[in-house]
Amino acid sequence: MDGSQVQGLLRSLEPNQPLGGKLLGSYYVDRGSTFRARLRQVLQSKGAKAFVAGPSGVGKSTELAKFVEDLEEGAYGILIDVGGLYDLTKIGPIHLLLAGAWKGLNLGAARGWKPTPEVQRKSRWWGAKWDNAKNYFTFEAEKAVNSSFGSVHQRSEETLLEVEAGLGRPTVLVYDGLEKLPTNIARAIFCTNGAAIASWAVRAVFVVPPLLLFGPEWEEAERHVADTLFLSALPVAGPSGDETDRARGFFRDLADRRLGPLAMKLDPTLLEKAIDEGAGIPRQFLHVLRETFMESVVEGRDIPDAGCLERALARLRSPLQRKLRPGQVDRLRELHQKPPATLDVQDHDLLATGCLIPYESGGRLWYDANPILLPVLV
Repeated sequence: MDGSQVQGLLRSLEPNQPLGGKLLGSYYVDRGSTFRARLRQVLQSKGAKAFVAGPSGVGKSTELAKFVEDLEEGAYGILIDVGGLYDLTKIGPIHLLLAGAWKGLNLGAARGWKPTPEVQRKSRWWGAKWDNAKNYFTFEAEKAVNSSFGSVHQRSEETLLEVEAGLGRPTVLVYDGLEKLPTNIARAIFCTNGAAIASWAVRAVFVVPPLLLFGPEWEEAERHVADTLFLSALPVAGPSGDETDRARGFFRDLADRRLGPLAMKLDPTLLEKAIDEGAGIPRQFLHVLRETFMESVVEGRDIPDAGCLERALARLRSPLQRKLRPGQVDRLRELHQKPPATLDVQDHDLLATGCLIPYESGGRLWYDANPILLPVLV
């Protein structure tokens, strides 16, 4: 391969590139789950809210982008990358309301909606509030604007409902990136202030940190939403034959989409090994493929061999292994030998670091060690 071909290959295997627009059309592979259909059903009612959670890299953003694209038939979805707007360590619920209203106005303008003089007046008010909100650089400073929370809550709701009426379709706000929230801030927004978020008469989806589901306040947070959808890793080595076959088929299709004609030249045994090591998580699988092809490029090969894969795995294993604290190797070995259906508090850190992976198959959830770490557990 020449230099431009190598660069094109590495771009196609970029694991951290969000899929949207043309990339979604080029690279999306249907995982065969009921996630999008279920989410659409949950959000049928006016003002319905849903939580979405799952391990990092499992495909939450991709599935939500596809969900928004599919909504065009009967509603408008508004994807909001909260991390692109705010410092996630320093936000509160008011920032979500502001972002929703502002993005709603942008959607209306893009769709040719002509706002009334009253809405134009509110838009100017939103502009001032938006600029103001961007200046709150500490979570504690959020208290300083709590006196205006009620008015922001009301005006954001009114604005979005007016946009819906003007467009003749409901809107769904999809707040992505919130899984990166520090747990204490996620609890403050969705547990402590969950009732205020729930009373907002706007359909909304919030991607939340997986560990929030294990906290003592979770039952309180869940009371305020219609449902919580958990997107687990695909069971590429699960006990259910049909589901495992479908999961592995998903990753073969993903490799075809990303590699193009090179996929046909790849040793099938090497690809199956890469699927095993990908842990049922699309981002990790792409990392494995990308690093493997980088090894082959270094050696002057167009197509990698088993040695390239093993060296790639060793390089990927190292940073993951460094996340293991004393005693966690033994604990991870125990969990791998007998994968549990529930976790002890001591295991939450393993889940947060990606050393422990959640799977679902046959209607059963279980946890197992990240396969890249298995040589460490011997």
